[in-house]
Amino acid sequence: MSEIHQAMSLSENDSLTKVAAEVSVQEAVEVAQLYFGVSGTASRLISERDQNFRLTCMNGSYVLKFAHPGEDSEVSNLQTEALLHIEHADPTLPVQRVIRTKDGQAELRLMMGGEERTVRLVSYLEGQLLRNAPVTLQQQRNLGVVSARLGKALRDFDHPAANHTLVWDIQHADRLSGMVTEISNLERRALLDNILDRFVRDIKPRYASMRTQIVHNDLNSDNALVSPENTDEVVAILDFGDMVRTPLINDVAVGAAYQLGELKHFLDGAKAFVAGYHSVTPLKLDEFALMYDLIMTRMVVRITISEWRAERFPENAAYILRNTSRAWQQLQALVLMDKEEVNAQFIRACQYKS
Repeated sequence: MSEIHQAMSLSENDSLTKVAAEVSVQEAVEVAQLYFGVSGTASRLISERDQNFRLTCMNGSYVLKFAHPGEDSEVSNLQTEALLHIEHADPTLPVQRVIRTKDGQAELRLMMGGEERTVRLVSYLEGQLLRNAPVTLQQQRNLGVVSARLGKALRDFDHPAANHTLVWDIQHADRLSGMVTEISNLERRALLDNILDRFVRDIKPRYASMRTQIVHNDLNSDNALVSPENTDEVVAILDFGDMVRTPLINDVAVGAAYQLGELKHFLDGAKAFVAGYHSVTPLKLDEFALMYDLIMTRMVVRITISEWRAERFPENAAYILRNTSRAWQQLQALVLMDKEEVNAQFIRACQYKS
């Protein structure tokens, strides 16, 4: 088995590498009407792996999701059950609600284009995509608060697929070494290799003592909505496709990595996010000690998978690489910073008290 194949021998291998058969707008309309009793018009939503549609109906809007056929059915069910659990654990959390079929099912397994896929209908949440909203420190703190509330709601949730191996999960970052070898720029490849080596040597052994749970694992600017009237207010957390059981601090580092800024304000947004999270779920000193390295490692994961996939799906490369250029710049800036000072800044931002 080749090194790259070994790196990709994970549960969502097919969903990263396989081109799924197209689901037409008309097919989406027919599925919604036949199985869910929902009639309306459908429009396609952008997605990296799945095929999603917005259904506009007389009584409101919904999202009809056709999971990638390469995604294991148990992993798809993990997402469905998580949404159902959250609805009862914290009904005020701004996440989509599962709409059951006419006969009461929370999801379906349907043959579409010769491939079996999980199909789910959820509520459509109104709001402005975080990516398109002005950024403030209050908004970033509020995002951390909602992220922590989501983690808290999931704390007692369990599922048979929770331990599936996901390449986007920081704890498996060392498995991406085969992908890194395909990056043509030697200087950049060496940078990624060095960070992965440090992760294996210094960080991964410390996971054994970390608290672990099922988390969202992908709180980026395309997976959150804010109120158009008050863009500091987070009104939705979307896309549970990267859910997994992992050390809780990984989820915090993922969210913080997406809040990095520019120049002298580089860490301000990330610190605001972590402070918001800490106000709901206090972090521990041993977790703060990993923050710098985990943020860098998550950025290596983002860059490596995105570049690798963009070469294989050139028709979707613009979407896949939409954040990659900025991620490279931020990673290079992080490398030049002092690890202990960065971690200390996060501790001070949270006003940590032992």
